[in-house]
Amino acid sequence: FGINIQDNGKGIPMELDGKLDRGHGMTSMKQRAKQMQGQCLVESGPGYGTVIRLTLPLGPEAPAAASR
Repeated sequence: FGINIQDNGKGIPMELDGKLDRGHGMTSMKQRAKQMQGQCLVESGPGYGTVIRLTLPLGPEAPAAASR
C-alpha cells in the first residue's frame, strides 16, 4: 500500500536538512513505518514543495508486524 502527500509550497530549505526530524513528527512517522516493515520518505526542495511517501506491505507479514 502506498500513499503520497504533496504540497506546492516553498519546500524545505537545504539548511534544515537533517533537522527536519525535530518537532515535525517525522522521526515518529519513519519509526512507525519501519515497525510495520514499511518506509516513509521525504522529498523536498525550494521551488517544488514537499512530498511525503509512505509505503506499507499488504502481504502476510503486515499483521504480525503491526501487532508488535
